[in-house]
Amino acid sequence: MLERMEFDSDLKAKQWYNKRFSDFGVFETSIKYNSLMLKYLGLKEKSDKKLLDVGCGGGFFLKQAEKFTETFGVDFSSVALNNAKKISKAELTLCSASSLPFKNNFFDFVVCLGSLEHFIDMENALSEMKRVLKKDGKILIYVPNLNFILFKLNPATAHQPNERLASFNEWKKLIEKYFLIEKTDKHTHNPLGKLIPKEFTYSFVFVGKK
Repeated sequence: MLERMEFDSDLKAKQWYNKRFSDFGVFETSIKYNSLMLKYLGLKEKSDKKLLDVGCGGGFFLKQAEKFTETFGVDFSSVALNNAKKISKAELTLCSASSLPFKNNFFDFVVCLGSLEHFIDMENALSEMKRVLKKDGKILIYVPNLNFILFKLNPATAHQPNERLASFNEWKKLIEKYFLIEKTDKHTHNPLGKLIPKEFTYSFVFVGKK
């Protein structure tokens, strides 16, 4: 695993993100991407189930997810959450991924999309996600691939201060310490992504349960 960790505390990290988002806007995920993530969760119709987005950012995924389920989002950036409030009806909480303010076994779905690699303490975050997920719930984690060719040329996922890149097996080893992995997939934003071998794809999707 390749690590580039500029900050060692959430306080320093969130100050960077708040300034970055204030100056340039929040990171936005596309409708196509959000729809694909919902497909992995099997969400096709409205239900009373509860979904938590850990590191929800500007709320773009939550905006689409709320069509199918009751939505909750957490992020340590107040600027990001202010954006999410404008576009989403989700219940939003300002907090660290390492200390989620929810009861045990509360959520039917927990997602962490392109955020885990930036958390200062990934192990605590994964432990917290496991704690709040129901026993029959579903976890969805999206992480970057160390062996993606462009990362070899420039090892940064989005030029963020705290980043980790890992191979499929490295991510799998970490995630399966907390969850039973039921499905994995490759993902790239390039239309020709299906032709790229899994080993060299842009990122990985892990779907699992407790």
